[in-house]
Amino acid sequence: MPIEWKSELEIGVEEIDQQHKKLFEVANNLLQACEEEKEKGEMSQRVEEKLENLFYFLVDYTVTHFADEEELQLKYNYPHYEEHKRSHQQLIDQINQLKLDFFNADQIDTELVEQITEQIREWLTGHIGKIDRNLAEYIQSNG
Repeated sequence: MPIEWKSELEIGVEEIDQQHKKLFEVANNLLQACEEEKEKGEMSQRVEEKLENLFYFLVDYTVTHFADEEELQLKYNYPHYEEHKRSHQQLIDQINQLKLDFFNADQIDTELVEQITEQIREWLTGHIGKIDRNLAEYIQSNG
């Protein structure tokens, strides 16, 4: 089941909103590939490569996106900058751990796929919907 982008997730900064939408797109591609493998019960080489590429892209894009977001926070003197930055680092650590779990698994099983799916879903909707929402409200009231 894909993670749906909703307009209420927009923070009102076009560049950041576009990056969030791209993160949803990549995450949904990753989740779809995981679901396909779960249904088959075994990992094909093609899908394994696709998942590998998606994981690397997700990690790289997330690091870039977080840097852009943190730069925006500094620009607006966001009072919760340090807390938000720590949250970003925790998310990067989580994604890296998911990637390690995936690549170190002897077999991609239903439990691992469900863990990856749930963590990505929780991360996107939770972080953007709550933590980034606070940033958006601050920027809108101070920008």
